[in-house]
Amino acid sequence: MALPTSVEVVPMRFLTYRMAEICDVQRVSTLGAEAVAAAEHLNASLWVWEGDDGPAIRSAAAASGVRYVTIARLPSSLPVAQSAPRRARVGAPSVATAGAY
Repeated sequence: MALPTSVEVVPMRFLTYRMAEICDVQRVSTLGAEAVAAAEHLNASLWVWEGDDGPAIRSAAAASGVRYVTIARLPSSLPVAQSAPRRARVGAPSVATAGAY
């Protein structure tokens, strides 16, 4: 898995109405609705740590047509690749993320 080269923060004014629609139909938290709405707005996948995976957000993503991917935490015995830090900037991301880091 590679990090996107850019990150875009979607203003809440673009998400709130869609979040309300998602919460009205799906039994999902506000954070889950925000993640799904942002992924939908950006036409991006939603990558969720398996510890935060649950049927509510998974169902909301499926109903919204958002690709939903769970990822596992790397075992501590594996080395983490070191690379030069990337500078975040506003742009079109390839991935929307939700959950604990």
